[in-house]
Amino acid sequence: MTTSSARAEISFDPCGRGYKPATAFVAGGVAVEAGFWFDGASAPRFTLQILGLSRFDPRLILAACVHDKAYQSGCVSRREADLLFYNLLIQGGVTRKKACVLFQSVRKFGWLHYNKSKK
Repeated sequence: MTTSSARAEISFDPCGRGYKPATAFVAGGVAVEAGFWFDGASAPRFTLQILGLSRFDPRLILAACVHDKAYQSGCVSRREADLLFYNLLIQGGVTRKKACVLFQSVRKFGWLHYNKSKK
């Protein structure tokens, strides 16, 4: 499975470990290097299920990649990373209502992961 956008081509690792971009790209001031490994959209499972989505939904992958990289690198504030996630979800084809729910989810629970990456 490959997810393409104007800025990135992201492929699923056939070993089932996750995803990685084929080439480097920049989105919203976040530079993502080729081969950056991430595990799909890691929003709480119950949130994804309620919305009828999965962590591997192609509409979520670019947003998840950039969001994970932003959290890992700390190159933008947590709020900026979450807003970028929301905007990329919409660009990826997620409805505004679902994107809003996912945004609220990362705002409520994302601090756990952002703080880990800052240590």
